[in-house]
Amino acid sequence: MDNSQFSLFSLHPSWKEKQIKLVPNYEIEKYIKPISKKMNIKKNNHIYLCIYNIQASEEFLHTHLKYFLYKQPNSNNDFSNLLTFPYITYTSGNPIKIAEKTITNIFNAKLDCKGFVEKNNDLYIFYNYNVSIKYTPLLKENTKYWWGLIDEICNKKEILNYPIHETVSNLFLDNPGIIYLTVFYNDINHKLEIPVVGYKGGYYKLINKNFELIDRNLYSMFGPYYNFSSSFTKSLRLSCWTNNYKPAYFNKIQITNNNGKYLKSKVVRTAIFLGNAQILRGETNSTFKKIIDLYDNNDVKTKYNKQVKYKFEWEDDIDTVLLGEIPFKKLDGHFHYTNTDIIVKTKDRFIPLTIHDVNVESLGEFHNNKYKNYKIQ
Repeated sequence: MDNSQFSLFSLHPSWKEKQIKLVPNYEIEKYIKPISKKMNIKKNNHIYLCIYNIQASEEFLHTHLKYFLYKQPNSNNDFSNLLTFPYITYTSGNPIKIAEKTITNIFNAKLDCKGFVEKNNDLYIFYNYNVSIKYTPLLKENTKYWWGLIDEICNKKEILNYPIHETVSNLFLDNPGIIYLTVFYNDINHKLEIPVVGYKGGYYKLINKNFELIDRNLYSMFGPYYNFSSSFTKSLRLSCWTNNYKPAYFNKIQITNNNGKYLKSKVVRTAIFLGNAQILRGETNSTFKKIIDLYDNNDVKTKYNKQVKYKFEWEDDIDTVLLGEIPFKKLDGHFHYTNTDIIVKTKDRFIPLTIHDVNVESLGEFHNNKYKNYKIQ
C-alpha cells in the first residue's frame, strides 16, 4: 500500500476556518465493470458480495473504509473462524438478482450496486452500504458478520486472530485502486490516510460504557501517551495479566488469581490514524534509542520516580511512534516493551471499533506470544 497518504489532521482546524469543503470520495467505479456489462460465470463458481461502508465523522477526521465479512463458524475443519466475503455458489439465473436476494436477507434493505470484477471465473459484485454504522458494544465468537479495515484485509490479514481468506486480500492487492478513499484539495486528488488496527484492554471494570480505553499510561518511558498492540495476541499480555504477574486489587477486592491473571478482562479493537509516524528500530541518532540505552546499560536497578515529570519530549511534528526490532542486551536480545508497538500522542487519533470479552479459560497461566488460539467469549 502507498505510504504517501493525505491526512485531514494536517489541515485541521485551519481548513474548517477557511470553510474548505473536503468531502472524501471512493472512486471505485474507475476500477470495476459497470453492471450493464455481461457477467461471465459458470455453474459451481462463486458470487462474492463485496459490501463496503464509508464511515465519516462530523469533521471527516476519522473517515475510513470498511468491508463486510462473513466469519465461518468455529469447527474442527480448515475453514474454522475463517473470514470471507459473503458468497453464493452459482447454479443458474441472473447473478445480480441472486446477489440482491442474499443482501435483502442479511440487511433487510436494497443496496446500491456499483459494478463487478471477474477473477478466476468468480464474480465479485460491489455494493455500497450507505448507512452510518453504530459502534457495536460487543462482538462475540459466534458473531457472523464483521466489518474489516483495509489494514486488516491487506496487511494483517486477520481480525483479532481470525484469518482473512486470500480471496478477500488478493482482490485488493491485485486491484489497488479500490483500496483508497480520496479527497480533492489544492487541485490535487489525494489518497486519504488509511487507519491501522490497534488493540488494548484490561480489567473489564476499567473500560467505560462507551468502551473507551483506560487513560493514558502516565509513567511510560515514552511519555504520558496511549499505548497499543498491533495484534490481538500481543495485547492480551496487559489486557489479561498484571504487569508483574502479581495479584491486583480493585476497591479492596482481589481481581486476579495469584499469577496476576484477571478474573475477567476485555479487549478493545481500535482504528488508529498514525499521521506523522516515527518508526523506531535502533537508530543511534534517535532520542528514543538513548532512552533504551539508558535502561539497557544501567547496572543499578532503580525505581522509576512517578513524581518526576517525563523528561524525554517528542518532537512537535511526531504523532505516533512504531516500535520495530530493537536490539537490547537484557531479556532475549530484543526490546519488547510489554508487547506494545504503537504509541499515540493524542486521543483524537484513534476511535473504538469493537469490544470483546476474553475467554479466560483459553489463556493458560502465563502469556505466550507464539500461542495463536487465544479466544473471546
